[in-house]
Amino acid sequence: MTGYVESADEFWGEFHYLRPGAFDMRGVIIVKVRADEIVQSRFYMEEVDETSVPHPMPGVAGAPATN
Repeated sequence: MTGYVESADEFWGEFHYLRPGAFDMRGVIIVKVRADEIVQSRFYMEEVDETSVPHPMPGVAGAPATN
């Protein structure tokens, strides 16, 4: 997670999702909680062009090579 905000019964988190051999995804997930249970979640994620944003963990398996 790269950042977050809590507001009343909602949690907004900015995420960077990496999985070796899969897509590099970034975006926001909004989670609504009532009585300590998640009652709703909304995902606003999209694939990131690997040339547009540097990889946050160079050297990790699946990370693109740097020149």
